[in-house]
Amino acid sequence: MTHNRVIALSAAMTLAFAITTPAEAQFGKLVKRVKQNTERVVENKVESSAHNAVVNGMYQAEKAATKAVKKSAKKAKEKVSEETGLSDSSDSDSGSKKSKKGKGGKGYDLETLYEQKFKPSAGALEADPDASSNEVWKGYTRPISRIHAAYEHLDPKYFPLQPYYKYPKMYGLGDNVLIGHNVLNKMIDEVLSQRPGNSVYFPPFTYDDKNGAEFMTPAGEKMGVYCDDIFRYPFAAAFFADPNSEAAVQKLAELLVILSPIMKSGVEIKPETCDDYKGILDAKLGIVLPTMEYEKRRFERERIMFNMALNVVDFDLIADRVIDCFENVEKNDEICQKYPMIRAKYYLMGTELYTQILVQHKDWNKREASDPKARKATMLYTRWTADGVVGKIMGAVRMGNIPAVSMPKGVSVSGELKTKGDAAGRELAGHRGDEFVKVVYHSNKWQTIKEKVWPYKIIKYTLKADLITKSGGKTVLTHCYLQKSANGQKYVMVVGSDSERHPVK
Repeated sequence: MTHNRVIALSAAMTLAFAITTPAEAQFGKLVKRVKQNTERVVENKVESSAHNAVVNGMYQAEKAATKAVKKSAKKAKEKVSEETGLSDSSDSDSGSKKSKKGKGGKGYDLETLYEQKFKPSAGALEADPDASSNEVWKGYTRPISRIHAAYEHLDPKYFPLQPYYKYPKMYGLGDNVLIGHNVLNKMIDEVLSQRPGNSVYFPPFTYDDKNGAEFMTPAGEKMGVYCDDIFRYPFAAAFFADPNSEAAVQKLAELLVILSPIMKSGVEIKPETCDDYKGILDAKLGIVLPTMEYEKRRFERERIMFNMALNVVDFDLIADRVIDCFENVEKNDEICQKYPMIRAKYYLMGTELYTQILVQHKDWNKREASDPKARKATMLYTRWTADGVVGKIMGAVRMGNIPAVSMPKGVSVSGELKTKGDAAGRELAGHRGDEFVKVVYHSNKWQTIKEKVWPYKIIKYTLKADLITKSGGKTVLTHCYLQKSANGQKYVMVVGSDSERHPVK
């Protein structure tokens, strides 16, 4: 298997805006649907927060109950052995492996999956070229064949799409290796390009006999998945197969991005036809979700993932990734300048990985004060989360997607108008945090604004003008109005209805 198939961050970033898989037809719909539905966003956020709390409580309760049951069972076995002189040998054939089986005996517990040395099935060897490859891809610690073999033993409660090789997009196989990264990048770019308070609706990936034939449940039903599951599902699968690897921590960081507050508030993924609890995506079209209580299963799956990150994944792997992310933010190289979304993604990955994982890691308390990596990660996090920093990083994404305009020619104006108008423009630029360049006037004749009722007193005079400034190192144009008071003494420049800073070609 050639190295151009390796999932490396540089490759994912280079292809940030390229969807080269057959899913392109469906994915093209994602960029067209921007909705300003405040009520629905608030409702979704409340529902999501409540659901998170419920799932967390259920997970902790289930974990405690399972521990108690195991403890009671152990005591009962010891009691039987003590009174009868016989040992319980029900687990003797399979040893520790049987105790690591998932619920119902299907698949292995996600927390112990990586400990097993699975071999690919005959079906996998026939359908998946990587199932027989001994190559260790960049960032992983084991051959790709062993990772894919582990996919066959994922607990179906959380990974219901089996066998894995029938779902190349959902597991990122073959030519679909970068689809998850590309979809995530596009979602980040779309969300950060909107004005605050707006959200973007990303339609689901659904069954299509040409481009989405794999979207069928194991039972043969037409299926759909929420847009973000095209990366949340494969990222989680790869993490559980090889958690103590650079690749796993990278996928963990990317998954945390979509769960960050800034993304959660700007993303809508559920169509109005969806009944998540019943596992129905669209009853009229006969399309189901992979499982009932789909969202709950995803939260549970990722909670296990995060718990492993805190207790199983090596501290240094996480610290190194946090440091690398913030150093890329700091470096702001040519790629980041050309595609501000990439820098924003580094920022979100570093921030979420630091706050959600690193400082909650089991080794944090003993390493926080003395470990150079822990101190450096904290220093970088503190530096790049200071007031005003995040706004500039995220704002650059939006600015990068605002249509560029040509520098207008304008008209000549009197010396007095230019002096007072430029002063008003300089003041507005300062308020906006920009560097003043000039004002381009589109008229030298004032428009009189009067009261709408008698005696129709003059309120002010206005004329159109464009404010040219430097923002983020770029020359930008803002459509404005220069206003003069009724007595002609005061000049003020105000932003027009289009408040965007348009890049100047």
